[in-house]
Amino acid sequence: MKYLMLMWVENDAAGGTQEDIDAWAAFESEAKSANVLVMGSALQPAAKTSKLVSSAASNSRGSKEVSSGTFSYTKGQIEAFYILDCHDENHATTWAQKLPTWGVVEVRPFLEYDLSQ
Repeated sequence: MKYLMLMWVENDAAGGTQEDIDAWAAFESEAKSANVLVMGSALQPAAKTSKLVSSAASNSRGSKEVSSGTFSYTKGQIEAFYILDCHDENHATTWAQKLPTWGVVEVRPFLEYDLSQ
């Protein structure tokens, strides 16, 4: 089952030291070797690049808003994400604990739909 690992931090975490970069590279190498890594990436700072766009469903009700900035209801923002293919929730949590992030990691399983009908 695929799990989304959302890494939340309180402040913009763009950049980092060589030690930070090495820690991320080591995590990715370990996840690749264990055949659990589907994909992952760091994100641009939310305050400078983020857009909140009304969905198609919202648009059908007359809303066509686009907003800029950070949008979480906390002081935090999403720093980066990974999608990992894990056996179960415990396996996903174990991998989340290995992430070299300074914040917290939200672990969420994907809903799987059969859209071929």
